Amino acid sequence: ELPVEIGDFTMLAQLDLHSNNLSRLPREIWRLSNLVLLNVSSNLLEKFPEPDRKITRDLSTSLMELLLADNRLSSGDLFSTLSHLRILRTLNIAYNDLEDVPSSIGLLNQLESLNVSGNLLTSLPDEIGMLKKLTRFYANSNKLLSVSAELSQCRMLQVVDLADNNLKSSLNTQYDWNWCVSRPYLCSPLTRPQELQ
Repeated sequence: ELPVEIGDFTMLAQLDLHSNNLSRLPREIWRLSNLVLLNVSSNLLEKFPEPDRKITRDLSTSLMELLLADNRLSSGDLFSTLSHLRILRTLNIAYNDLEDVPSSIGLLNQLESLNVSGNLLTSLPDEIGMLKKLTRFYANSNKLLSVSAELSQCRMLQVVDLADNNLKSSLNTQYDWNWCVSRPYLCSPLTRPQELQ
């Protein structure tokens, strides 16, 4: 396990711990108030530690990229903990055991890239539309039956990956998906992919 003394390295800007056998992270990791990137992908983590309320300047003031892919995380308290990371730009929680994404995802309104692929998701909350700066959204390899129309409010989107799900509703319904306002080229029969025509 990672020793609690990791919290003493307060000048760390990047911490890469991917592809180990970590089953937990010490709460002291929140003391890394200059950390910009944390990569703990491909471990055995079941949860992310709660912040230490006694610390006035912590991880939430610096962290911009959090990579948690390929662990054993479940929805539980994960998102209530992550909601403290208000300046986060990139969040990768792909290939975990997440069954839902709660409405608190909307609090991470600085996100530019969100990856929830390879989980057990059957739906997405309407609050996904609050992520106005989102440019890349990956939700492939889940169990999605539909996608919230609020996703069309993310006008900065450049990449959307919804492959390998159970989608049944049409993605080019103008009433549900306002792509014709934000992405006019998607409404042209000449440029639309065959499966959307």
